[in-house]
Amino acid sequence: MSKFNKQLFVLSDYSKKFKVERNSFPWLKRQIKNKNILYTGLTPGAEMQAATYAIELGVPFVAVIPYKDLPNYWNLKHKNYYFKLLKKAVKVVYVDRQLKYVSDFFPPDESGPSKEANQIRWLMERILKYPGITKVINYTSGLHSNKSRNLQFYLHNREYDGRWHLTQRTHLTLGEIEEEDDLPF
Repeated sequence: MSKFNKQLFVLSDYSKKFKVERNSFPWLKRQIKNKNILYTGLTPGAEMQAATYAIELGVPFVAVIPYKDLPNYWNLKHKNYYFKLLKKAVKVVYVDRQLKYVSDFFPPDESGPSKEANQIRWLMERILKYPGITKVINYTSGLHSNKSRNLQFYLHNREYDGRWHLTQRTHLTLGEIEEEDDLPF
């Protein structure tokens, strides 16, 4: 029996300044195949692509959204695809609406520095719920984003020792904002 469990986390930095190198996606699809569940945040790029592959492969996915207004500043095509994917998720979790993760400083559904940290914390708590090692894939720009920093913080907490396997993919590069016609969906 494999030491790995059948859940997978796919996370990615998001910025209008980053472009995802799409040649990394076939590798991602292979990682999703044969999983029982995928957890992802549905930001444009690797997270949306992971959800798309999960649907294609018949792998249920949970959309773990830090706050409801997340897509407010995205272009129309990203927003539409986000809402389409939300409808296909087996569960949608708005983390800032969960009692344990309500912010004292920022209203529900709106952006705030602690919201992304709470998204990562919510995900990390799933690691402790299931036996075995959870695979975590993080697409990063190579810069130190809040999401990557929060992920590293939680993964290096002793509570999670031996319970995760991180694959860091640096496939985001600085570039022009993708035009709606350039998107793969």
